[in-house]
Amino acid sequence: IAQRMAFGKTLTIGVITPFFTRPAFVERLRGIEASVAESEYDLIVYNVETTEKRDAYFRSVPTSQRVDGLIIISLPPTDADVERFLKSKVPT
Repeated sequence: IAQRMAFGKTLTIGVITPFFTRPAFVERLRGIEASVAESEYDLIVYNVETTEKRDAYFRSVPTSQRVDGLIIISLPPTDADVERFLKSKVPT
């Protein structure tokens, strides 16, 4: 953790995705996890079950400084969300 803080990075990738029960999303997560497992990064998965939860993650995750990058699966962000992501400096 100290090493990560010294570099100013969390070495964590976040994934915001809906419905773990859908096979297509599970397969995408498996691919992401396999790629991340081969790197020095950790993975945090945010499961979105409702529109309210999606909106809350879109507001909080990019500004929390908990992730260095963010992958959003099948959840189109609004223009306001995109603007917030750009201001947070978290690659999406």
